[in-house]
Amino acid sequence: MKIRITTDSAADISQDLCEKYNIIVIPLYVIIDGVSYKDRFEITVDQLFAAMERNGPFPTTSAISEHDFAKLFSSLSDGETEIIHLSISSMISACYRNALNAARNFPNVHVIDSKLISSGITMLAIRAAEMIEEGMDVNAICEELERLIIRTDLSLVLDTLKAVRKGGRVSTLQALGAELFQFKPMIVMKNGEFDVTRKYRGKSEKTHKEYITSWLKDRTDIDLSRIILAHNFRNPARIEPCKELVQSLQPFQEMLIQEVGCTISCHGGPDAFGMIFFQKPAESI
Repeated sequence: MKIRITTDSAADISQDLCEKYNIIVIPLYVIIDGVSYKDRFEITVDQLFAAMERNGPFPTTSAISEHDFAKLFSSLSDGETEIIHLSISSMISACYRNALNAARNFPNVHVIDSKLISSGITMLAIRAAEMIEEGMDVNAICEELERLIIRTDLSLVLDTLKAVRKGGRVSTLQALGAELFQFKPMIVMKNGEFDVTRKYRGKSEKTHKEYITSWLKDRTDIDLSRIILAHNFRNPARIEPCKELVQSLQPFQEMLIQEVGCTISCHGGPDAFGMIFFQKPAESI
């Protein structure tokens, strides 16, 4: 039996990685001025940010429907293919529930709640593809993915709370206070939900340096095989000092740079930056 990996566009996985690891992406929807666009395929992040700056309804997102999932699963179900679908966290999107409902008609489909967003899902998808190459069967891969979800360390720093406020995730008073004092929240994914663990103050470059240093320096629990740096910097060159600082603190064997797509950017706003890696298994620390 063949095994295929699918995920949703909230994974922010680049086209190059999709082609390298044979991963299929199904899009969520971004809604601007009442018009629905397929994330990744019909709208760019630059277009989204331009819409955010205009007066009028703030852009929103919509989950993938059961019908869309059923079409995807049907197109891949040839009687010889097992499908592992990695979903954005069920705690923040209906995508997991809709994928699970659609999969009831496809016994070859295994839907996994990543409990993550963005490049956290990419980390899992890449490792799943590697396990396929290693010859593991679908059940063993799914079991290992569940273990890896627990070990995934995903954190990010937002540059502004405007998008979060517009989405109703913080109050206007909280957001205005953060902007007034230039607070930039650090968010960690815990059990599928967002947890604000720290607030930085100052300009972005200073904030990112403090965030990287405080999160990586002297840690001994990090699996150094791979790290993903995820961002939606409007000036892409800003990633370079971040890369250099990360590598100076921890000798990662592979560093991937991934751009945050429209779904996540719609809720996090521009100029966000995050780091994603696996922690070592508890027994090896």
